[in-house]
Amino acid sequence: VDESVRKPILYYKNNIGCLLNLLTCMEEFNVKNFLFSSSTTVYGTPKYLPLDEKHPCIGDAITNSHG
Repeated sequence: VDESVRKPILYYKNNIGCLLNLLTCMEEFNVKNFLFSSSTTVYGTPKYLPLDEKHPCIGDAITNSHG
C-alpha cells in the first residue's frame, strides 16, 4: 500500500493496462460478462453494517489507487 501511495501513476497504468488486456481478450473470445470484485475502500466509512450492494459509494473514496 505504501508504494502505491508514493507511485500512484505506476499503479494506475498497471491497472488500466490490465483492464485493457482483459477487455481485448473478452472481445476476441466473445465473452459478454465478468464479475468484478471491488475494494471496500469505495464505501469509505460505512453508514451501516453489514455492507450490501445497496450501500452508497463515497465520491472522494474513489480518488485513491485502492478504490
